[in-house]
Amino acid sequence: MSEISREEKKATITPGQDLVSGHVQSFKNELTQLINDGVKDMVIDLSNVEMLDSFGIGVILYTFKNLRKNSGSLKIVKASDDILHMFTLISLDKHFAVSGRN
Repeated sequence: MSEISREEKKATITPGQDLVSGHVQSFKNELTQLINDGVKDMVIDLSNVEMLDSFGIGVILYTFKNLRKNSGSLKIVKASDDILHMFTLISLDKHFAVSGRN
């Protein structure tokens, strides 16, 4: 389960575990529910995430696409150095804000 804080159309979600193939479906469901409930601006706090695989990236991209479709925004915060580097390598930081733990 993720920790979720919400204020009107803004939400911050902090996954409680790594975003890898075996765990991402429940995280995707939580994100989708927030969007369906009217959240337009979302922050994903990766402070508890050390591993992120292609399934996790896919969920983040799916969320970004759905938020953008509704004129919303996505921010990734508190990413580990490795995850931050990966986002930079694949140019995801050009599409939404990404920041590290420093």
